[in-house]
Amino acid sequence: MIATAPIRQASVAGSSDADTLEVVRVDIGDTGFALPLSAIATILSPLAMTPGSSDTHWTGTVPSRSGEIPIANGRTIFGIDGPASNQQRLLVLRGAPATGLLVDAIHGTTTVPTSDIAWLSPLFGPVEHLLVQSIAWGHDGTLDLVIDVPALRRHLHIGPNDIPHSATDAITSLFAHTPPGDRLELQIDDSATRYQLPIAYVRHISDPRPPAHLPRTTDTILGLLSWRREPIPLIDTARALGLPQTAPSTLIVIGPDSRPDEALFALTIANVAGVAPSGATSALLDLGEIVRRLG
Repeated sequence: MIATAPIRQASVAGSSDADTLEVVRVDIGDTGFALPLSAIATILSPLAMTPGSSDTHWTGTVPSRSGEIPIANGRTIFGIDGPASNQQRLLVLRGAPATGLLVDAIHGTTTVPTSDIAWLSPLFGPVEHLLVQSIAWGHDGTLDLVIDVPALRRHLHIGPNDIPHSATDAITSLFAHTPPGDRLELQIDDSATRYQLPIAYVRHISDPRPPAHLPRTTDTILGLLSWRREPIPLIDTARALGLPQTAPSTLIVIGPDSRPDEALFALTIANVAGVAPSGATSALLDLGEIVRRLG
């Protein structure tokens, strides 16, 4: 089950109650998103829009007293394919410069407890790239990606932020030493090559399961999984290490040995061979390098 983690205060800005956030839930393609209600000025029918060029993320404009408001296509921004919906709506966002967003459907407003909003780990990527700051967990088990409106506006009007992402450095340092104790022997791909993984890093081992979709992240991250109501990235381990692609048979949830109740990410594994025998010469799986490659 995908779930939540503690939030940062910025994610509840604009809420009239410090313990809740009013959001508008929307669909873009087959992915659920949410925006703070306070960020939306008005909602219009797509019939109000004058279509524009299809060569950019702008799909058209709508008139206003202060001039034309450019409308961005949510599918183009988040790279979501599929046929156009007959329930499309235009969200005109508050703030400057004037900006609108075309979505496929609106499901109304919801009051979300802040305990059901989770800030995404820096392992998923910087908000300037993801354009998503957090996730909102629904009572019915649904998960919506909360769009970071300031990051979206910067992306649309200024362009992608190419500043190097170094937020993973602190996480990399958590795997700088090798803890004592037994180690598992793993196969990452279909080759006979094996790697050792300290059992002190292992939080959970399970069969593969599909993650929740997170657009605009790297190909190495397959999506969102949950660990005790905290969203963690599911990492394609073979891709992260530049190995041949293979169908995984196992997921291993990983956390630092210094924090035994915490998990940071999950890895896809071709096979768990068992506990490494004494004197095994297989290489140690470099978790720090995997984290570095995410950044």
